[in-house]
Amino acid sequence: MLIMGQSIKKYLLLVVNGLLLFSCTFGSVGNSQEEEALILQNLLRVGREIPSSLDVNLLSYDTQSDDNLNQFNILSNLPSANSSYSFNMVPGESFLDINRVEFRFNPPDRIGGIFSTKDQTSLIDDEEYNLSNNENTENKLEEAMGNQSNSLVKTHTPFTVPLDLPQDNPYGRTYSTPSIRITAYSNINSNGIGLGSVNRQRIGIISNVPQGLVASTIVFFNRLDLKANISRTVVPAGNRTVTLSLRDVHISLPTRCRIALLPNVSREYLLGFRYSSLFRDVIANPSNPSLLDDIFNASDPVNVIITDLSNTNIYTNIIKNFELPDNVFIQDTCSL
Repeated sequence: MLIMGQSIKKYLLLVVNGLLLFSCTFGSVGNSQEEEALILQNLLRVGREIPSSLDVNLLSYDTQSDDNLNQFNILSNLPSANSSYSFNMVPGESFLDINRVEFRFNPPDRIGGIFSTKDQTSLIDDEEYNLSNNENTENKLEEAMGNQSNSLVKTHTPFTVPLDLPQDNPYGRTYSTPSIRITAYSNINSNGIGLGSVNRQRIGIISNVPQGLVASTIVFFNRLDLKANISRTVVPAGNRTVTLSLRDVHISLPTRCRIALLPNVSREYLLGFRYSSLFRDVIANPSNPSLLDDIFNASDPVNVIITDLSNTNIYTNIIKNFELPDNVFIQDTCSL
């Protein structure tokens, strides 16, 4: 009897220890879900501390999808409707001095409830970002968080607006490329999809940028020089040699699409430069001036120099074309 009683006590002790071990390891069902969500959330935060990089390139091309960047035509409404002007570029005397390209970044769309909320249906557009290696992890986190709320998930502000954060925050800093001179941007050196031939030049690689989305882009130029021979057949017919020099100008590019940066991946950023659009007619009330007609009516009958000190009326209108969004400079990354 004594032996049997000791055996029962040992059995009961093993059962109690097993229950205690089980409860300490797994907890209740509700607590385990919360703990799993917290662990996944922390893993995502740690994973997003792995830096990325941005490979910034410039694609130069004219408005025509052909195989000759040195020649192109532009239509103008003056001196008569649909007047055609022919351009012949002088590549050896055309160049770009880019001071820098500045970027700001926002955190990825889903970071576990740090900033604000948005409707879950709007996440359908996020499929491209979910192609990252963190897709399964993020889906598990969303599922765990969805048990708490079926209608809302946590996100941050739209990627088109940089967050107002201090400079010591990775998403409050500005990241810049080095300066570079790009010569003969009208020469052909590669083929572009849907663009005909293009001139491709690397501006620079920005390393150690945070993962997330491109929120703003500003391009600063020390100088932009262009030289071309222009002719027209309508009255008054003739030829002009035009030298254009823009100095100390910059342009802010609106963010048209989601450009995501992932850990340990160098994302290519394509900046498009359509230099032929500098000479388009300017849409400005009460009149729509023709830059090309003004060039042919300039005081010099042959050589027309356009700077901030000479032919300033033409220069001012070219600046308007230069600063017009998606006209001369575009985010070519969004169109590929």
